[in-house]
Amino acid sequence: MAPFATTAAATTTRRLFEEWFATYGHARLPLFLSCLPHMSDTVVLHAVAIDCMHLLDTLGLDLDDFDNLVQVAAERGHLQAIVRLHEMAYESGTNNALVAAATKGHLNVVEYLADSHRTNAQQVAQAVLAAAARGHMTIVQFLTKNGSSSSARAAFTMASANGHLPIVRWLYEHGTQDWSADAFTLAAAGGHVEVLTYLTQVKPRRGATMPAMDAAAMNGHLNAVQFLHQCRPADGCSAKALEGARLNGHTDVVAYLKLHGDHLIHETCNACGFHKPRDHKCRAIS
Repeated sequence: MAPFATTAAATTTRRLFEEWFATYGHARLPLFLSCLPHMSDTVVLHAVAIDCMHLLDTLGLDLDDFDNLVQVAAERGHLQAIVRLHEMAYESGTNNALVAAATKGHLNVVEYLADSHRTNAQQVAQAVLAAAARGHMTIVQFLTKNGSSSSARAAFTMASANGHLPIVRWLYEHGTQDWSADAFTLAAAGGHVEVLTYLTQVKPRRGATMPAMDAAAMNGHLNAVQFLHQCRPADGCSAKALEGARLNGHTDVVAYLKLHGDHLIHETCNACGFHKPRDHKCRAIS
């Protein structure tokens, strides 16, 4: 079977064919392929991508000569094309179809693949993470309710990192109370203050403030830095926050850290050896 190319040249070829097809339509396809037989993979890919499966009947092409058509249909959300391919005993690309559909938010395809038992635990776990990362709530709900509860903790982290508060809240309310501290740091790194607010409400001391504030500062999220400072004023950040913000050109963050630096930025005290704010009263020298 011939795999579909993914190079820039192949993309250009497909675009040119789509322009030709829009102009001349189905009628000239047999003549087109008789002159350019090497374009058969492009024609097949186009037929699946636009959910126009009857083209394959018209042209009489052997689908076993082509790879990953089920995945292509899943990425586009073309459920009927997938059903038709499976009815024709064509399975290539099915292993990747669930993740492809979950990534793009095609719930009907996800449901079909799960209900037809064409998935395994690893694929389901990957699909949950992909859906959580992109905010596809209904897919996260479906998959976690149907055998992927073990992936809920990782999905919680992924949703937090990408700022999808509704998914974070739903997962917490449906059993993911023991979420990873990484969720807190990654939410800060993305500047997702709404997520940080929720996380501190449900678990006031979960998550390490210092790496979270460092990450927020380095990425220029002043609102997240301010929230963490106000929410946990004693925890602070490290010198990496100021250095990272300066290197990345986040002047507003730099100004804020300089303004509050003496009690916000923690460094190792040369006298006592502990990591403390710059202005702490060290007992070792008192």
